[in-house]
Amino acid sequence: MFYAKLFSNEYMVKPSRRLGELPTNREAYTAFILLAWPAMLESLFVCMASFIDNMMVAGASKTAIAAVGLTTQPRMLFYIPFFAIVGAVTAIVSRRYGEKNLEGANRCLAQATSIAALIALLTLIVAFTIAEKLLLFAGAQPDTLPEALVYFKITIVGLMFTAFSNIINAAQRGTGRTRITMRSSVTGNLLNIVLTYFLIGGVWIFPRLGVKGAAIATLIGNFTQFVISFCSLLLKSSDLHFCPRFLFAYEKTTLHAMLRVGSGAGAEQLLMRVGMFLFAKVVAELGTEAMTTHQICMNIINLSFACGDGLAAASAAMVGQNLGRKRPDLSLMYGKIAQRIAWIFSGMLFLLFSLGGRWLMQLFSQDETIIQTGVRVLIVVAFVSLTQSSQVVFTGSLRGAGDTAYNAVVSFFSIDIMRPLVAYFLCHVLGIGVLGAWFALMLDQYVRFACMTVHFYKGKWMKIKL
Repeated sequence: MFYAKLFSNEYMVKPSRRLGELPTNREAYTAFILLAWPAMLESLFVCMASFIDNMMVAGASKTAIAAVGLTTQPRMLFYIPFFAIVGAVTAIVSRRYGEKNLEGANRCLAQATSIAALIALLTLIVAFTIAEKLLLFAGAQPDTLPEALVYFKITIVGLMFTAFSNIINAAQRGTGRTRITMRSSVTGNLLNIVLTYFLIGGVWIFPRLGVKGAAIATLIGNFTQFVISFCSLLLKSSDLHFCPRFLFAYEKTTLHAMLRVGSGAGAEQLLMRVGMFLFAKVVAELGTEAMTTHQICMNIINLSFACGDGLAAASAAMVGQNLGRKRPDLSLMYGKIAQRIAWIFSGMLFLLFSLGGRWLMQLFSQDETIIQTGVRVLIVVAFVSLTQSSQVVFTGSLRGAGDTAYNAVVSFFSIDIMRPLVAYFLCHVLGIGVLGAWFALMLDQYVRFACMTVHFYKGKWMKIKL
């Protein structure tokens, strides 16, 4: 009886908050799952592609996986403005689609694309100029810097193509076309995996390029994903189209909404990336072996993020669309449905990480020291996974409503201040090593889960106008 109530949508929205009849439990879950499964499959495939990619990179050289791992946070720093645009596009397009304002949705997409093009040009210039200094600051050692520098410069170009495809995909998700985004993402990442295999080890007619080969494969995969995403705008069946007349014809209402949502999303992402950058630097200063163990575990925990990201994308679309339809009660219901489904996956991941730690570590390394340390870290990861997917879902739901300022405040406290300081204290002052960093990460995840849950349930986000 308890579980029936827990998963019943009748208990998710109080009678005082209902603005009309709720769909049946079956109708609600079916509608959400039909939207969510392509987004979840897409996120899972992206994660698995990265997982397999890093397994192959690990075999390229002793320092390869640490070198590649060092580039992650520096690259993501440059993605911050695009993340802000993606967040704004998701919220605005889903809202306009719910209002049945397709011109407004297409105008938002076009203006977001033109702004992103200008930012991309500036980003590439800055990234190539400061690449070496940035990687040294991130903790690159003499044995990891050369490979890290090559990987960074090639993949930062691919990141620009990823930015454009993600903007288009965010708009398509906002209209409920999650299968379109799944196809582009799966195709691009599948090509990446195949080319990585050929180019790292020099299989068949391909040269042996090692880490450089992995970077080239990633770039080609990113470009392919962009082409497929762009072609989706040329389909007659799509509600979204490539509209050149809107590209630089900036309209005040759209720009104001983009600035309102995007500034919060950008601030959140900036604070998050700075905190994660500092966190990674704390671990990198423990040495290459610790960084390698850390990077392997980060690849593994991405399985948890994959489940949450897919559900969050669907939840953001449902929240935005129903706010546009003037049914915030349904937005609340679908956000809670997404979280209930996240619980199921969290339980499965807890068992995988806690019981299958050694097997997972052996996929990346045969070094017994790294394996033993990694197994202990994955016990911590198992407990992190219990709340991580739910936290990601609630954060995504709030973004779908355009409530990004609160996320930024929480990120500043939890990721920028608490996580790196606790990690430094445990790793370097108490001498716990890399395991201490993961205790800090677990504390951060639980704090953010509590903050997001309370804020979502209060429901102030339901009154935001875009």
